[in-house]
Amino acid sequence: MEAFLRGRVLRGSTLELPPGYRGLLLRPSPGAQDSSDACERGWVAAATFDRFTAWNHDTAPAPSDPLRRALEWCALAKQVHAAVTPDEVEEELKRMAEEAALTTS
Repeated sequence: MEAFLRGRVLRGSTLELPPGYRGLLLRPSPGAQDSSDACERGWVAAATFDRFTAWNHDTAPAPSDPLRRALEWCALAKQVHAAVTPDEVEEELKRMAEEAALTTS
């Protein structure tokens, strides 16, 4: 995608949110106190989304851009924090021992 802002070219690409995630557009809740402190206000989800457009000046967002990498972190964090059973640990240890035996012989 391409757009212009104040004479500068913007290039964009659509990014999908990771499976199991959704974005929320938040608005102040009706009747919320007018406060400059956002923590004191109530918020309500006005809309949801599962994809959005990321923009860069002059070049399209690359796979190494921080925003894309942050989205990749969601899947990585899910794997890092997933529960592991003792049986799975034993199986992995056996597999590693077998690989080590093959490489040393």
